[in-house]
Amino acid sequence: MNIKKIFMGSILLTALCFSACSGNDTAVTETSGETASAAAETTPSESETETAVTEDQLDTFSICGNIYSADDIYIEIDGNSIAEADMENIRNLKNLSAVSIENPNVPLVEMFSENHNVTKIELVKFDGDISEYLDVLKGFDIVSIDAVRYSGKDSALIYSELSEASVKYEKNSDRLFDLPTDGIALSSSVCVLPSGKDNFDTYWTLPDELIVGIDNFTDIDQSLEKFELFYLSGEGDEPVIFRNGESFLTPEITVSAHGETTFTLDGNMFDYQNAENGIYRVRLTFESDTAESEFVIANSDGSEFLTEEQREMLDKTYELSKKYFYDLWIYSDCWGSPREQKDISDEAVKTLCECYTYDYVVNHADRFYINSDGSLNDVSGDRSGSYVYVGTLFSPVFISNDRVDFKTTVINFHGDNPYFVWFDELNYRMIKTKDGWRFDKFQLWN
Repeated sequence: MNIKKIFMGSILLTALCFSACSGNDTAVTETSGETASAAAETTPSESETETAVTEDQLDTFSICGNIYSADDIYIEIDGNSIAEADMENIRNLKNLSAVSIENPNVPLVEMFSENHNVTKIELVKFDGDISEYLDVLKGFDIVSIDAVRYSGKDSALIYSELSEASVKYEKNSDRLFDLPTDGIALSSSVCVLPSGKDNFDTYWTLPDELIVGIDNFTDIDQSLEKFELFYLSGEGDEPVIFRNGESFLTPEITVSAHGETTFTLDGNMFDYQNAENGIYRVRLTFESDTAESEFVIANSDGSEFLTEEQREMLDKTYELSKKYFYDLWIYSDCWGSPREQKDISDEAVKTLCECYTYDYVVNHADRFYINSDGSLNDVSGDRSGSYVYVGTLFSPVFISNDRVDFKTTVINFHGDNPYFVWFDELNYRMIKTKDGWRFDKFQLWN
């Protein structure tokens, strides 16, 4: 299909893997007449050893089929299968500070929010009403929401209400390797750059008009009845008006049974130059089926709301963070193996305070790579580029004379599946200090 020629050849996906803490394996002891008799003849030292093993076993707990120790700080649970016994065992994890919940529900999240030791939470395969979760999520320092379906409305709520937390909101990528085999499927330009030049440092060649590939996996010819575009805003899916003054087009397209074709939404049909930056959904309605695909229009990287000084600080902080900072998310290895807390040197504090507020640096020293002597450890060589990264859009959330809150939308795409694009969103906060603008919330986006 022609649309597939737009994209580069297949590449290996840099997969994001979740790291779960696993407890010690517990030995299984058989009991029989012989072993019972032998136990009666054991020496005191043997009895003490056997008692010690029993006590050690009491320090391990089964939670949703996984074994954890009393010292574990991180667990993974499934809201669809958690039992009362699991809940009781969770209460025995005295050092628990991070939890990943697949198929979450409000009472389960609320239980962890009441535990002040738990400061980091991830909601996996989230498919609920985010407004019902916002109050309980405000109690966490780090929140990651892996949603079944991206929503611009949910995004606006998340980043306006959870302003104090470091938040990651992402569209679930489980469909990454699921290729369609029936019905009608769409593949489209991942990102459209109306200016005709790359606004992003990207592996992909990006077009200046939307090109939609249509695959008909049915046994009958399919005639297109309606072509629609929606802008995914904080108010919901907003219909886009085309140059004909209507909210839909009716191009004469028929796709033969098990056939394919392409359609280009050119500048005569749609005003790309004045289109708002952000995520869009294209919807095609046929006689017996409807198909959708998401893409991004980027007239710029969206950072125009930042002053020149703020933009310079953003670029400087990004470069400094690549050298010394790691992203403290659920899937990070450091959650499974907590790093030893080290005192940070005055020289290291001074370096970081060129970009971060002093309070952030001293209160979050464990989020930077620090040597045993308290100096900063340069780890930029350990970071690799992402082969799924397409680009990043910046969007304002709150602006005042002394504070700027904003978010980024990270666009991801994998060449092996032209039918799927997914998004990550991260939040940031910059505060005006006596030394100028400094970040007190920052995350690496690539």
